[in-house]
Amino acid sequence: MMNISFSDIEDQIIFAMNAAGIAPPREGLFIDGQIHRFHIEGDKSGTKNGAYCIYPEGKSYDGRPNGFFQDHKRGGEIQKWQYDTSGLDKATLDQCKEATNSPETIAKRERDEKASREKFEKAKASALEIYENASSAQPDHPYLVRKKVGVYGDLRQYAGNLIVPLRDISTGELITVQKIQPDGYKNFVSPIGNHAVAFTIAGDMKEGHIIVCEGLSTGLTLYELLSCTTVCAMSAGNLVKIAPALRKKYADRKILIAADDDMATQQKTNRNTGMEAAKRAVGFGLDGILRPPFLPEDGDSVSDWNDYALIHGIEAAECSLMKQMEEVSISPDEKKKLDLLNKIKERTHIVNAADLMMKELSLIRWAVKDIIPAGLCVLVGRPKIGKSSFILGIALAVATGGVALGKIGTEDGNVLYLALEDTQRRIQQRVRTIGYGDSDLSRIDFVFEIPRQTEGGLMFIDDWLSKHPKTRLVVIDTLQKFRKPRTPNANIYEDDYETLSSVKTLADKREVAVIFLHHEKKSRDTEDFINNASGSAAITGASDCLLFLNRGRMKGTGKLNITGRDVEEHEYALSLNGLEWRFEGDAQEYAIANEKREILEYLKDNGETTPKELSEALEVKADTMRQKLLRMSKEGLLYSNQGKYGVVETARQKQTSLF
Repeated sequence: MMNISFSDIEDQIIFAMNAAGIAPPREGLFIDGQIHRFHIEGDKSGTKNGAYCIYPEGKSYDGRPNGFFQDHKRGGEIQKWQYDTSGLDKATLDQCKEATNSPETIAKRERDEKASREKFEKAKASALEIYENASSAQPDHPYLVRKKVGVYGDLRQYAGNLIVPLRDISTGELITVQKIQPDGYKNFVSPIGNHAVAFTIAGDMKEGHIIVCEGLSTGLTLYELLSCTTVCAMSAGNLVKIAPALRKKYADRKILIAADDDMATQQKTNRNTGMEAAKRAVGFGLDGILRPPFLPEDGDSVSDWNDYALIHGIEAAECSLMKQMEEVSISPDEKKKLDLLNKIKERTHIVNAADLMMKELSLIRWAVKDIIPAGLCVLVGRPKIGKSSFILGIALAVATGGVALGKIGTEDGNVLYLALEDTQRRIQQRVRTIGYGDSDLSRIDFVFEIPRQTEGGLMFIDDWLSKHPKTRLVVIDTLQKFRKPRTPNANIYEDDYETLSSVKTLADKREVAVIFLHHEKKSRDTEDFINNASGSAAITGASDCLLFLNRGRMKGTGKLNITGRDVEEHEYALSLNGLEWRFEGDAQEYAIANEKREILEYLKDNGETTPKELSEALEVKADTMRQKLLRMSKEGLLYSNQGKYGVVETARQKQTSLF
C-alpha cells in the first residue's frame, strides 16, 4: 500500500481543477472511487454541472491515485488526473515502478484498453444511430428561439432534443453527438477518445476566414453574421484539441477564434477559461482572437458572442466582429501601420466644408486691433532700436484700456510681461517716461526671472493664465532668454519649431496673444523682410503673426512690417519721441507726405530755389527732385518762376501784404 494521505490527494486534484478552469466543490472531495456531481461556482443556483471520480491508491496500474473530472455545461470533456509522484520518497516510487511493470499490471492494462476500445466503438455506433434516426432541426426549437438563431449545417432533432453531430476534423467521420435539451442542458452520447471533433457549418467553402468557437449558439450566431466556415468545438478544452488539426487541414486559410470571455468565472476563481483556451489554441498557428467587447453593465452571466448579440443587437455584434477581423487578419507590418493610422485619427479633426460654413464661430480676439491678434506673434528688430519700449507702450495701453501707439484704442485686459533682459529700475523708469507713471497698473504683472520654457517656464505661464481669464497679452522679452538652450548636435529647424509650437498651443488654448521679442540677422534681405529673423525658417513658419520693426539709428521715424494668418499684410509708418512710439498710418503715404513737407519747409525758409539746389540740400537725386517738383506744381502747392520753384501759399501771403 502507498503511504499517501487523503489531504495530499485532495490538494493535487483541487489544483488540477482550478488549472482547467473548473471551480472545485466548496464542501470538499470524496476520495472513494465513486462519481459525484457538484455545483460549479458561477453557474445558476441549484445546478450540478460538475462531476468527479477519484480512485484511492491501488486502483491504477502503478498503484497511484487517479481519476477524472468534467464540466457538463461546457461540453462535458473528461479531464483525466493522476497523482504527481515527484514529491514521494524513493521506497514509494520503487513501489510504483514495480507495480507498473508486473505481469499482472500489463495484462490488466491490455484488458482495460481492449474494453475501452470496444466501449468507444459501441458508443460511436449508438451516436450514429441517433443521428440517422433524427430529423432536420426545426427553427422553433425552444433553445434556438431563446438564443435567437436559425438552423444551419447538418443540425438535427430527435425526441425534442437538438442533435449536434461532431465529426473528426481530418476524416469527416461522425464520432459522437451532443444532445441539447429544450432547457439548454447538454451532454455527449459518447466520449470523443483521441479524435479532434467539432460541428462545422459550411465546411465546404474553399476560401474566406474560418471562425472557431466553443458552443452551438455562438457558432450559429457567427455564421449568420459572417457567412463563413464556422467550427464549433463545444468546449474550451476541445478548442485547444482541434486547433492543430484545423491548422493542418486549412493550411492557407485565416483561422480566427471567437472566444468566450468567462468574466463571471474569473471573478470567483481568478481564471478566465474561455480566454485562456483561446490563447492556447492560437499558439498552434491560428491567426487571432475575436473577443466580445462586453460592458460592465452587461452583468456577470454573459460570456460569448451570442450573449453580446442578444444584449447589444445584431448590428453592433457584426460591426465589432468585422472591425476585429480586419485588425487581427493583417500582417504584423500592416498591423503596425493600422495602429499608427488609428492614433493619427484620434488626433485628427475633420470638418465637412458644408458644416463649417454653417458654424457660428467666434471673432478674432485682438490685443491691438489689426496689429496683434490672439495666437503666437514674433516681434523682430535690430538691437537697441526700441523694440522693448515699443511693446511696453502697447502692453501698458492694453492693461489700462488706453490708446496704443497714440492712435489705436484698446479694451483693457490683463497682461503678463516677461522682462528677462531688464531690471526693475529700468522698467520703472520706462513706464514713467512713456507716461503711465500715475495710471492704474494693477492689471499688468512683470516677471524678471523665470525658469526656461522646458524647465517649468511654460507651465508657470499656463498657471498664471488660468488665474487671469481676461488676459489679452503675454510678452516674452526675449525668445533667446526663454527657450531651452540649444544642444550642440540639435537640428536647428526642429529645435525652433518645437520651441514655438508648444507656446502656440498654449496661446490657442487660452485665446491670448503671446508675443516673443527676437533679433534680426546681421545680413538683411531688402526684398523680403521675413528672411531677416534670426534662426531657422521655423520661427517665421510656426508663428501666427510676424512684426518687423525697423528704424535708422538716431532717426525719429521707423517702419512696422506686418504679415500673418489673421492680419492683412501691411507696412506702417511710426514716429518715435523719446520712448513713445506713435502710429502714423500707411508707410508709403506717410513717406510721400514727409518728403513734401521737407520741400515746402525748405522753400519757405530759403525762398525760390532751383531743382539742383534742392536736390543737393535734401540729398535727393536731381531727376527724382524734378519729378517731385512737377507733381507738387500740378497739385497747386508750388509755382515755377524762370527755372526756380516757390511755395504758392508764401507767394499769396506776399501779395496780400502789398495791399
